[in-house]
Amino acid sequence: MPRRIFIILHGLLLLLAAATAIAAGPAVRIGVLAYRGPDEAVSSWDELPARLAAAIPGYRFELRPLDGVALREALRVGELEFVLTNSSQYVALAADFGIQRIATVMLPEALSPEQALGSTLLTLAGRDDLEQLADLRGKRIATVAADAFGGYLVAARELLHAGVDLEAGDARPLFVGFPMRRAVEAVRSGEADAAIVRTCLLEQFSAKGLLRPEEFKVIGPRPDFWDSDRIGAGGTPIKTECGWLNFYHGVDGSRVYRLGVLILDLDDPTKVVYRSDEPCLSPEEPYEKEGPVPNVVFSCGAVEKDGQYLVYYGGADRVIAIASIGVDEVLAV
Repeated sequence: MPRRIFIILHGLLLLLAAATAIAAGPAVRIGVLAYRGPDEAVSSWDELPARLAAAIPGYRFELRPLDGVALREALRVGELEFVLTNSSQYVALAADFGIQRIATVMLPEALSPEQALGSTLLTLAGRDDLEQLADLRGKRIATVAADAFGGYLVAARELLHAGVDLEAGDARPLFVGFPMRRAVEAVRSGEADAAIVRTCLLEQFSAKGLLRPEEFKVIGPRPDFWDSDRIGAGGTPIKTECGWLNFYHGVDGSRVYRLGVLILDLDDPTKVVYRSDEPCLSPEEPYEKEGPVPNVVFSCGAVEKDGQYLVYYGGADRVIAIASIGVDEVLAV
């Protein structure tokens, strides 16, 4: 039975479909998800074939830039031995074809493994009507595809928390396909009000002279608040008489992670009952401020015990700690 392996590369995964295919000939075909276009995909990995050939003599490695649909089809019909793709497509390919990962590589723009993948929602700098995620209700949002991870799924989840359900028609997605710059161009031309692109793409385009940063602005969760840059869910929501309670994390423009309180409607969790204007926990102790990722408190779980909520959290990506807050104090809001 052929051994299956694959390589993860920060949202790009190198996957081995079948070792027997490699043995069949000198050419080893590597499919590359061309989310920035075929030329960008090839130039980003142009050194890979030579390095693989040097490490594995006797084979010739070929890069084949493809969009998501074409990449999947090529793998299905056995035209690829390896695939470089994003995390969400990897999950689907693993379920359907049994591929497995073998390594992880961070993109140079990523701040940390936890911040390596994500979405950015952008609009034209002059759109004063678009400041918060909730402002996108009823708007046209350009995105590459419904299965794109940073290009759709991550942002769709955050929009849902802000009360904008893309799947229910609260806004109108415009699927423009790869390369991802098409979404940016749709905003620039007025075809779309906003665009979803993967984190770091704007910086990459700016560095290559493909756009001027002053043309656009990022639509943040809440401007000028402690969670103005990005937000994320904490642990499993806790059912209370006031609604579903979640200790979520928020990040400001200085990359400081804090925790806040979010309460969602019991019957319709897309409705926000309460969201704290001030954080309930901020990095203050040395073990929260100093570490691999400094100035971070990041929770993934909380329990109720003896009239207290015990919030388990990580400090600076180095330690695990527990903070407590009274149930009455939280629900008094």
